Amino acid sequence: MKKILISIVFLCYVGITSAVVNIVAAENFYGELAHEIGTNNVKVTSILNNPNIDPHIFSSSAATIKALNNAQIIIYNGAGYDEWMQKAINVL
Repeated sequence: MKKILISIVFLCYVGITSAVVNIVAAENFYGELAHEIGTNNVKVTSILNNPNIDPHIFSSSAATIKALNNAQIIIYNGAGYDEWMQKAINVL
């Protein structure tokens, strides 16, 4: 159900713009889903691409903040899985 809801919201957003939508995903599995839904209409940047990096202890960098600043859509868990993302968003 969540995947369907996310897909509908995402497609509505992409449908109202003709430009490529910049998406930043906290983890690569969110980024892969965004790319699957948006195909050529999106440019996806996944911050954590390596499954060996523990998102609970990851610290964002200046490059992370820059990517988030340029994003039109930010995808992250928000339920304590990737707390670093909320801290990085608060910097913006």
